[in-house]
Amino acid sequence: MARSTESFEDFFRVCPRRLIGRGGMGEVYEAEIQGVEGFSRPAALKLIKEEYSTRPDFIRLFVQEARLAALLTHPNIVQVYHFGRAGIRYYLLMEFVEGMDLEAFIMRHKALRRPVPPAVACMIVSCILKALACANDVLLPDGTRATIVHSDVSPRNVMLSFEGEVKLSDFGIARAAEEITGGAGRYMGKPEYLAPERIEAGHSTPAGDIFAAALILYEMLTLHHPFY
Repeated sequence: MARSTESFEDFFRVCPRRLIGRGGMGEVYEAEIQGVEGFSRPAALKLIKEEYSTRPDFIRLFVQEARLAALLTHPNIVQVYHFGRAGIRYYLLMEFVEGMDLEAFIMRHKALRRPVPPAVACMIVSCILKALACANDVLLPDGTRATIVHSDVSPRNVMLSFEGEVKLSDFGIARAAEEITGGAGRYMGKPEYLAPERIEAGHSTPAGDIFAAALILYEMLTLHHPFY
């Protein structure tokens, strides 16, 4: 069978619509995937900062983490659709979750001075743990298994949809940045959700992700962080 010389990327385009977030790694936009015959689909576009996009060591690690994240298929994980480059900046195209992040949800409860109901808080953390369990045992294309450490489990990376879904996002992105900025001396994750052993040793582990989930549960139930 003769191979087509056309690229499938010629048949769709990604159109950023509005900025919805900004962080240490770059910006996140609500976007739209557009195809032929009026086809469109909402998506989230994470555009990596130029300072990272021009570093070959970061790109190597980021590509590795993006490939692993794309293998994660679970109802409680934000799906990765595509990894690419626009000009000199790299980007991730991901599932768009219509709703709010858990940080905003907790802030609303703090404003009302009403802790999150225990049943709701436990449901949210249960979903986070299910996502982490999925990432802890990933089947690779070659038949072997691997563990993906999130490295930045925090309320800002937990999405709550208007349909009641709970989804964890940004698997591995913080770890890729941390590896090229000094490891033990620099933490790309939120410091208030880091496990003590990670601060001391500087390495991310699955146990550290679970520790962060426990802190989130405590914060929802008490409206206070246990250490801050």
